[in-house]
Amino acid sequence: MTARYVTLVGLLLLVIGSGWLLRSEPEDETGSTQRALSDGYYLLDATISDTNETGQLIYSLKAQRIDHVPDDGSVRFTNLKVLYAVNAEDSWTIEAERGAMDADRESLNLRGDVTITSLEADAERNTTIITEQLSLDIASNQARTEQEVRIQISGGELRAKGMQADLGTKKINLLSDVRGRFGDTP
Repeated sequence: MTARYVTLVGLLLLVIGSGWLLRSEPEDETGSTQRALSDGYYLLDATISDTNETGQLIYSLKAQRIDHVPDDGSVRFTNLKVLYAVNAEDSWTIEAERGAMDADRESLNLRGDVTITSLEADAERNTTIITEQLSLDIASNQARTEQEVRIQISGGELRAKGMQADLGTKKINLLSDVRGRFGDTP
């Protein structure tokens, strides 16, 4: 009777364990649980692009992971790099650890080691903006942050708290606590 009891308990544990395994959601390599496709979608190492009505590229966004959030229609990005084409002549690269785009796809909110660099014909004339958080209004080409910002331009560097930039005209307004260094001054 003891062997029969042990076998019955073992079978019962096996049934409970297999039921638990069938109900649990799979984890990806980062340890986060993936939702079923009916709940939204996710893409790994993917690129998405958007164009205007004439077919001109607005942006091409490559991310390690892209998650659609069905509750509000937003999209979340992990480790993203964006080629942002303001117009035919002016483009910027944008990199960040994380990003989110609202359902209307008109704004991109970035967090974590955000770097924006203008792509000039002469690379020495590139402007690089570095901050921890940035909001980009895609329709108006406006970038804004309230965080500390560092701007590298023409062999110098500016630092400030907060910034508003028009990426189309390349006009940058530093909001407060502005300090800078150009040339060989210590």
